[in-house]
Amino acid sequence: MPRFLIVALLLPIFCNAQSVQNLDIKNGFLQFHLGDSISKYKEIVEKPGKNTPNVYRIRNKFDKLKDHLLSISLVVENDIITEIDVNLEKDDNITYMDDAMKKAYGEGLLVDDDKGMAPGYHKSNRAWEGKRVIALAKKSRFVLEVSGLVTETKSETIVFKKESDINVSGELNPDFQL
Repeated sequence: MPRFLIVALLLPIFCNAQSVQNLDIKNGFLQFHLGDSISKYKEIVEKPGKNTPNVYRIRNKFDKLKDHLLSISLVVENDIITEIDVNLEKDDNITYMDDAMKKAYGEGLLVDDDKGMAPGYHKSNRAWEGKRVIALAKKSRFVLEVSGLVTETKSETIVFKKESDINVSGELNPDFQL
């Protein structure tokens, strides 16, 4: 009986570790991979603007999840992708992607969780930290009260960022969604 109890307590730790390993194996989001040259995607990216010379926006050519994503941006240093930003806006899409991230990479670590309805800016962040990739879901809400009427707007950005060049082995399930 004590062995069963120990295994039952340690199982969630091992399951989460396997999920975070998926983050390192994937090394990106959808068909975009950290460490790739931006020229690999030259047919589907917009040239960066003067204010953001190292940020390339994808021209909605992402097949999977296109109904759930507002936009994808690739941040580049020396023509190499170092960050992938996924932007969401609608409640249904935010919930869908939150569930997809948890399914793919585990629960992650909840950093902030402000669910208050007081007027002002609120944020909630969840992080998944692999050996070479970190993902951060940055959710923000703005609550406004005018004449007793409370309105709320939400947005979320999921950031995939390269942390190291460490090699990671393994394979993803063929139907891996992200």
